Parts: sequence; structure tokens; C-alpha cells
Amino acid sequence: MSILFLCGQKAAGKSYCLQQLKTFHNKETYDLDEEILSSATSEHQHETIRSLYNEIGEEAFRRKEKETLERILSSCGEDAIIALGGGALHLIDECNKVGRTIYLFQDKDVIFKRMEDAGLPPFIKNYDEFILLYNKRDAFYRKHCSFFSDIRELCAHAVCKKILDYQSAV
Repeated sequence: MSILFLCGQKAAGKSYCLQQLKTFHNKETYDLDEEILSSATSEHQHETIRSLYNEIGEEAFRRKEKETLERILSSCGEDAIIALGGGALHLIDECNKVGRTIYLFQDKDVIFKRMEDAGLPPFIKNYDEFILLYNKRDAFYRKHCSFFSDIRELCAHAVCKKILDYQSAV
């Protein structure tokens, strides 16, 4: 067994899959974004990652991601599954040192629609900007992640099965 890290674009479905793994498969799971929000100091209490990011800025937010991941890794079991945030590219190489990373690949139009419905992040103004970021991150994830999982046509149950099968094989 090995720690698995769910990676992928914002709104790809990482947190949803993690929730399914915890609820139906009794797995030890951590959602990095949720852990960041729950550990925020009283002066930085926020309901969303977006509002925290907007207040403290990218550099401080990336430090907070790294610190929170280190805290999780210091206490989690060797078969834990951790969902990283969509912009946590700076953590992938470190994650590969202690476990395996799985890129959950989702269709760009599905992701854009989900992001539009939830409100576009401040660093994306329109579809063209989104596509540039999507393509850049897609290339990075494909190059740096241990495992590629195309989840475009799969239900949550099938995605969870793929993740569990991969975890038991490593």
C-alpha cells in the first residue's frame, strides 16, 4: 500500500471522489482544501478557498498548502488518500517521493461549466484564459503524475474502483 494523491484540474471531481471513497469504502481520506480551511487562524477564517486565496495572495496560500500537506503526512496512515487542490502543482514532486499521484482527467468543457456555475476564480476572466491554464496544467499533470485516469465517461463508483485498484497494485 502507498499514500495516494488525487490530482487534477479545479472542478475535476477530486473532492467528490474522495468523499465517495470515505463514505462507501471506509478509507482514510484528506481533502487538502478542507484541511486548509479548518486550520486557518481566526484572523484568516474563510468559508471558501477562493476567499482565503484572495485575502492572503498566491505566495502565502501556496505556503499554507505546503504546510498543511506536511501536517497531514506527519499523521496519516500509509494507505491514506489525499485530494490536492487544482493549483497545487508545486506539491506534485514532493507527493511522488512519499506516495503515488493520480491525475483525474476530466473534459475541459465539463470543468469550465462547473467553474462557471460556482463562479470563476479571479485569475480566469473568460473561456480563452481558462483554456490556456487548462492546457498548461494538463501537460504538467501528464508529465509528473504517476498514473493517468481518464474519468470523462465514468460514474463516481467506477472512478473509485479505478483508484482502489491502483492503490492495491502499488
